[in-house]
Amino acid sequence: MASTIVNMDRCGVAWFKMDESTGNLVDSKGNFVGTNFGTTSVPGVSGNARNFNGSSSYITFNNPVIPLGKKSVRFRIKKASRPAVAQVVWGNAVDATIRNGIYCSVEPAGHLAIAVLDARGWSDLNINLGSGIDICDNEWHDVLFTWDGTTNVEGARFFVDDMVNPKSRKTAKRNETAAPGFNLTIGKNPEANSNFLLATLDGLEVYNDVISNQPDRSVIFKDSHYFKFFPGFMEWRAVGNFLTKSILDQHGVMTPEEWTEDVSTHRFNSTSSYSSGAGKVFVTPVTSAIPTKSIHVQ
Repeated sequence: MASTIVNMDRCGVAWFKMDESTGNLVDSKGNFVGTNFGTTSVPGVSGNARNFNGSSSYITFNNPVIPLGKKSVRFRIKKASRPAVAQVVWGNAVDATIRNGIYCSVEPAGHLAIAVLDARGWSDLNINLGSGIDICDNEWHDVLFTWDGTTNVEGARFFVDDMVNPKSRKTAKRNETAAPGFNLTIGKNPEANSNFLLATLDGLEVYNDVISNQPDRSVIFKDSHYFKFFPGFMEWRAVGNFLTKSILDQHGVMTPEEWTEDVSTHRFNSTSSYSSGAGKVFVTPVTSAIPTKSIHVQ
């Protein structure tokens, strides 16, 4: 999918990488503060992660963090066993009878659940989504929740590992208008010392829009070279002199005949000699089988 850096540049709210060796969580995007209560730093998917002991460790923030309306929340989780009772992964409200907000939990069957609350009770949750698969297998799982903030058909979607095909999707019953009941908490019920999480988390990303969940695969041709945009370095880099199958497999479409689009200008994110100029963009066409995969041009 499009990189975190690209998505954060477009609509990021908060990015907690959890790479700290100890102490509070640092927000790499905004100014939120995650105060640590007993979580420990352990090796993660990339860099460090945070381990929650299931009985007393959690992290609290100075703000609800999760925006109203349009949103995306992404995180990685590793959990070894199913819980006897639901364990809260993160949330800013839990009591559906009197609270507004959102929370994510691991349920006793081992699947993840997302609930968007608007104080109408458990029988009338605004959004209620389940992952549909048991994630308690001591493996890392990549999780993404998105909602377009409307009551459009199936505007809320829940992805686990496969970022193209959602595990579940729902139509929200109502728009979200009321502020959450509490500040964001990771690792327990934000309203009480209960439902502690026994798991390891690596990163928490929060956005105020539906982020791109499609691969960022594109190639441009300039100065007799084919270039790929590398978001991690914020620049275009040459990937070869000839448009080979290997280059297209890794970075672009299978064949340039599928669809080409001429463009007149690009601004390259680089201090190299490739600072500006024209090129040709190769992108995958929109079909029923292959969702949009558009080039990322700064």
